[in-house]
Amino acid sequence: MATDKEIAGMRLLEAVNLPGGNGLASPAFQTPSLGFFNLMGWSHVEQGTEALICDGEVITATNLNRDLARMIRHKQFMRRVILHPPPLEVSVDALTADSLQAGLSISFGYTVVDPAYVASMAAPLRELSNVAQGVVAEYIRSKTLEELVTDEGTTREALQARLSASRSLAGYYEIVEVHKALPHGDERLIAAAIAAQIARANKALIEAQGENALVQAGTDDQIARTKAELANEIAENEHRRAMEQIKLTEQGQTLRAVVDAVGKAHAAGIPTDMSVLGNLLGAFTQPGIHVESGWPATQNAVEPPQQLPEGKRDNAAREREALASIADDLGILTFDVVEFESGAISGATVQFRDCELVFTCSKDYPSVAPLVVVRLADGSEVIPKITWMAKLKPMLAHLVPVIVEHLDLGTPQAKAEE
Repeated sequence: MATDKEIAGMRLLEAVNLPGGNGLASPAFQTPSLGFFNLMGWSHVEQGTEALICDGEVITATNLNRDLARMIRHKQFMRRVILHPPPLEVSVDALTADSLQAGLSISFGYTVVDPAYVASMAAPLRELSNVAQGVVAEYIRSKTLEELVTDEGTTREALQARLSASRSLAGYYEIVEVHKALPHGDERLIAAAIAAQIARANKALIEAQGENALVQAGTDDQIARTKAELANEIAENEHRRAMEQIKLTEQGQTLRAVVDAVGKAHAAGIPTDMSVLGNLLGAFTQPGIHVESGWPATQNAVEPPQQLPEGKRDNAAREREALASIADDLGILTFDVVEFESGAISGATVQFRDCELVFTCSKDYPSVAPLVVVRLADGSEVIPKITWMAKLKPMLAHLVPVIVEHLDLGTPQAKAEE
């Protein structure tokens, strides 16, 4: 049996497990009454690791100013108490909430809060174990087997909270942490519970993947629709720009043809009203006015046909005068202007050496362009492209030099020079 001196000097964990100790407190031992000089041998306390119970008083640290006279006069009874014992392990079997046999093995760390209470207990570890077993058994009965075996850390947290709230432990011990909580029991039941949990987790994963796939498909479809809309918009804009470019090109060609025709007529000596040319050129910038080129030539949105009861024969006379004025320069052999009974121009013929120009006018002339046919010497016919200028008078005479140059018929002077 260990002596008082050995108990006072040995390792704390060995001392509390000696016969007469209770697992947390050492057996009682006496200090020798040898005077002041031997006090340091037994009164040293390692603060935070152990506590010393001296005649019912708790000493948590060495204090040399304690009542030295009392210590010298008589012997004192001591017990050493461990404040941070090793973790305690318990294992419990009970019926789960779904009436299946299962068990839990737990290990928890704790500290001693009331050393005097622990020193007074005959078996504090057994008390701790009994309380812990009751808490664990109650927890098992509140859970299904599947909830026990598929724990994700909540079991340890729940057990620590329940142990800390126990009235049998509160104030005497502090539950620091539940280190482990391992289920045990019928391996087949545990495997089945784990498989069911895995199946549910996989099902949830598949459902989540399906939802993600639907979201992705909807996103992809929206992206595809947006791309298609953008492509259509770009195509429409490109088409609009192309049509605008064609329109501007045609207008430019028409303007050049108008200016060229007026220039040729002026060079040929045909009287020309330049204000009419200005009006024609301005028509391209006015909404609702559209002049088309090509054959047969037409004009949209121009002034309606004028009903002139008088002066229509003057129009034919002016055409004859204009044709006569350019006959020599262009090599015209003969020409004739034909009239309706009403006096309106119905057509004209202009004879050259190698061809003949035939103008055919409708009753809507001059609002509607005449039909022009060039009959060549070999009997073939050509329909030239013209730009019709309804306001430019005399009208037919202005077309003749344009058609001559377009077909490269040439003039007698030009052919002689060649």
